[in-house]
Amino acid sequence: MKFLIILFSLIIFQTEYPHTAQNKDFMVKYKFEKKADGKTYMLGHITFQKNNKNGINTNMIVEGHRIGTVPQMDGTFELELPDKKGQILVWNSKYIGKWRFDYEVKLSRDKDFTIGDN
Repeated sequence: MKFLIILFSLIIFQTEYPHTAQNKDFMVKYKFEKKADGKTYMLGHITFQKNNKNGINTNMIVEGHRIGTVPQMDGTFELELPDKKGQILVWNSKYIGKWRFDYEVKLSRDKDFTIGDN
């Protein structure tokens, strides 16, 4: 029974954030969500690769825009996305370099009827 609970938890955790981006310093797991205000958001969790701790005090901005966020104490974040494609700039004072990763908004058809063939 305990095994089934653990397995079920792992399945739920993996599907919570279907996208992953990582480099030697950070791992970002994320998903896209269209909210009632009509805007698209990236929701996710960031951790440090070195010690697997939550990526608090990490800056995340949408490249070319004045939109950014800092993760909560539990490593979760919510970032408004102005475009369907772009780059996220990530940096933390513990690490010398800055890191960029590409995103392309992909929403499921049941959440966003403006994407894809209907």
